[in-house]
Amino acid sequence: MATAPHRARPSPAKARGLLRAALLLAPLSLGLVTASLFVAGDDTKPQLERDAALCPKADQIGHRAVYLLDLRKPLAAGDQARPGALLHTVSDAMRANDELKVFALAPYAEAPLVSVGRLCKPYDGASLAVVAKDGRTERDCDDLPAQLPAALRRDASRYCALRTGLKQRIDELAARPAPAAVEDAHLMDAIAAVERDLGRSTQRAQRGTLYLFSDMMQHADWYSHVDLGWRGWDFAAFQARRDARGSTAGGEPPLAELDVQAFYVPRRGVTDRPRIRHAHQHFWRRYFAEIKEPTELAERGERRIVFLDQPMTTSYRARPRMQLASETTAAAPAPERERREVATLPGPPLIGATSVGAHE
Repeated sequence: MATAPHRARPSPAKARGLLRAALLLAPLSLGLVTASLFVAGDDTKPQLERDAALCPKADQIGHRAVYLLDLRKPLAAGDQARPGALLHTVSDAMRANDELKVFALAPYAEAPLVSVGRLCKPYDGASLAVVAKDGRTERDCDDLPAQLPAALRRDASRYCALRTGLKQRIDELAARPAPAAVEDAHLMDAIAAVERDLGRSTQRAQRGTLYLFSDMMQHADWYSHVDLGWRGWDFAAFQARRDARGSTAGGEPPLAELDVQAFYVPRRGVTDRPRIRHAHQHFWRRYFAEIKEPTELAERGERRIVFLDQPMTTSYRARPRMQLASETTAAAPAPERERREVATLPGPPLIGATSVGAHE
């Protein structure tokens, strides 16, 4: 009868070595099992129904924000990529299911907004860091971790593609040839239209955010920083003009729920001097705070507008407006004005473009 071959027992030293190796590998094996469960679990989560802009239903949208581009005035060639680059700064602040609408100033007071695009973020940035090996907490589209679950990678890839297309659209607008003289910049009418849009689509308890790329030079027939010159930027005089204009788009007070981050563009020969720039920004702090002084707002912990100064860019010529205003010019009735607040650019289809008031 054949006998089983004799197997020698490992030496005590070898046995102790094998035991130590098993103990060392145990946490790693447990970690791999945990990671596998996490990856598989992510794909089994119920997915929200999303539209072409990756936005869920209105009641599932988180924070709402608007990026408003004042491109009615020219930018130096070296500055034309800046509005698009700042889209990354804006989108980095978004969390899962937050909505961002992008508008540009239109040449019409009754329709002051051009819809450039709309985008929602389908994931939270922190979820990218959870599955990354290196432990970094800041991840972006060009730095997606290799370990992303399939569903999360699909959502992140779609979001990144839409954001790239939106940035290209902004770059095209910023690079358009500038007119010989700037005709208008209905900045206050555009801000009021944004406030109404956020007010209609945002719960009263929730704050909306306006990101604004502009030199903040209002230029319209009823009020123009350009025509008045910096010594004429008196807020009390502005209030009198606004009150005389009546209940029109630019005359409505800002909503209490709006926070503003202004990517402020100083102009050479206009707001390049600190004293003039301070006066200009003080005017806008008063505008967003209404009659409250900035010191009073600071004491109450309120910050309605934050200025993020950008590099100085070129000056421009502007056609005078205020002396051309007619005393008999009537503003459009409110219902008609709301229907026409968004203009449409000619050319290729807009990326995720919607009319103001849609998706409420």
